[in-house]
Amino acid sequence: GSWCGRRLGSPSRPRRIGPQQRIDGDRADGARDAGAELVVFLLLVIGCAHPNIKNQAVPAIDPGYRLEKEMTVSAKDCWQGSGITLKQGQKVIIRASGLWNKGFASDCGPDGYIGAAGEIRYNSDYGAMALLGRIGSGRDFLVGSYMVLDADSAGELSFRPNCAEIGFWDNSGGVSASIYVQKSHQAAGTAALQKNAQEE
Repeated sequence: GSWCGRRLGSPSRPRRIGPQQRIDGDRADGARDAGAELVVFLLLVIGCAHPNIKNQAVPAIDPGYRLEKEMTVSAKDCWQGSGITLKQGQKVIIRASGLWNKGFASDCGPDGYIGAAGEIRYNSDYGAMALLGRIGSGRDFLVGSYMVLDADSAGELSFRPNCAEIGFWDNSGGVSASIYVQKSHQAAGTAALQKNAQEE
């Protein structure tokens, strides 16, 4: 049999290598090594420093809701109040868009990063830099780019990025949160206020 065009067991004549050939060979080896190092570096960057970005399809807003407020949630602050106080059982829709960044070369939206950067999360149950919400001082929950919220308690609706405070130093950007309230609930509240005013 043969191997790479040469018969096995057959003697091969030694080949003399000149100085220039040694230099050219060293250069070729160096180029191959540099290329391999670059590939490894890029794989590490893509796999670790630039996590995949989770994108969620956002449905259209239910016509039974109306826009109550739009606000920007900063990537560099903890809980940021919306100024909207919810009642227990009130339903709202939260729709978020825009980009922010956790010091990586790739931005992410309100659904956050997946796969890496877990050590800087405020809540380890959700992706880093995902948009979180809470009512009053209650438990936090994932908002992401879209959420229909049924308030389980009364209090102000607040938002924050899913990033521990120690990681705020290299954050940048902000996402826009639009808050829609249910029309029927708003109408009922308005009617109750009018009734109370008349009684007084």
